[in-house]
Amino acid sequence: NLREMREVVAKAMEKLPEELRIVVVLRYWEGLTYDEIAGRTGLAPITVRRKLCEACLRLHNPFKVLLKGSCDPQEPPSDGGGDARGGGQL
Repeated sequence: NLREMREVVAKAMEKLPEELRIVVVLRYWEGLTYDEIAGRTGLAPITVRRKLCEACLRLHNPFKVLLKGSCDPQEPPSDGGGDARGGGQL
């Protein structure tokens, strides 16, 4: 059920280091692009991408679907910046 899923997601997010949790929240809760996240955090866009990939791998299989992306850090973004609103992938 939805409540159980929220609890699982919350527990998994709590286990992430803060630096990974921040980029996940900015990307998937706030819908920011890699460039927007970079501007807010001071990280390079490629570093944002790598941190998102690391977070995806740590959250593992059930959350790959929720995060809607590939966890291959070698795969280039499909739109040059990755758009959380549907254009890009992790």
